[in-house]
Amino acid sequence: MLKFLIKIFLFVILLSHFCFSQNLLDSNLVVVENLKFNQISILQLLSNPEKYHNQIVTVSGFLHNKLEDSALYFSKDHADFGIIENSIWLEYSDSLTVHYSNQGDLTLDSQSDIKRLDCRYVELRGRFNKNELGHFDVFPGTIENITEISELLKWYDGDTELFGYDKATGKIVPMNREGN
Repeated sequence: MLKFLIKIFLFVILLSHFCFSQNLLDSNLVVVENLKFNQISILQLLSNPEKYHNQIVTVSGFLHNKLEDSALYFSKDHADFGIIENSIWLEYSDSLTVHYSNQGDLTLDSQSDIKRLDCRYVELRGRFNKNELGHFDVFPGTIENITEISELLKWYDGDTELFGYDKATGKIVPMNREGN
């Protein structure tokens, strides 16, 4: 019986070491079609720029696409008040795929088309560069060569669910008053 308890004890120790190792806790790495990128929050990026330097990242935030303010902010309030230290400068690739929540995918040829996503919450993917500090060198870093940007849906308005998953069609649909 003692040998059995010792084996269980060792198994639990090994399992806990494996499950709580630093590599697993820090792993935000996602692999899609042999492309590796980190799906992280803007807070992780701002607080650990060295960790994500020169890596492909996917991050969400509030988009400002204005003259001298092409940046992803932590929130709408931070964008409205120009809190630059909570934002990342943005540079788009020549070929950019945009996912609109209500119009499907569009591949854009000009940056002027991205104005449609100005002042909206988005998720985007590009390479983070901690050494490029954006316009007038005042931003904490730059996401360069952005290849993909998606408009995010607002799922809730307070307690009211705005969208839901329709099991029959497998699609995200607006909720009706009865809750679908």
